[in-house]
Amino acid sequence: VKAISADHLELIDEEGMAAMRAAGTVAVVLPGTSFFLGIEHANARKMIEAGLAVALATDCNPGSSHIDSLPMIMDIACCQLRMTPEQVIAAVTANAAAACNIQDRTGAIREGFAGDLVILDVPNLASRFYQPGRSHVRAVIKGGAVIPSAPT
Repeated sequence: VKAISADHLELIDEEGMAAMRAAGTVAVVLPGTSFFLGIEHANARKMIEAGLAVALATDCNPGSSHIDSLPMIMDIACCQLRMTPEQVIAAVTANAAAACNIQDRTGAIREGFAGDLVILDVPNLASRFYQPGRSHVRAVIKGGAVIPSAPT
């Protein structure tokens, strides 16, 4: 059907992945749903190996995923779906923008794109995932302006 994105892909097969790849459809993986319902996760590694762009989302809703924390979804993706830290970051930035068909103005650090960034206080990207549930946020920039942090 040439959809921009498709989600709830826990049971996708090789034929489905090939069809999505041919159509340029972004695979949106929802690890919070699998975590909350206790079902098998979508095989993000296999999707990536099949050449699909994989995005991550919370799918926060009252029926199948009460998780509204994207950082927690990122932790689950790294620890349970075995996505690399680099793949997780791509999944919540460039690939997420592509899944929403807004990759022409957001999802990358590029001139003319939205100036929204989160600066992390970590020595390297991998260390961001070594302590799940912990905030590593050093600064937030929205629309090119630094957002003052709340007092702790």
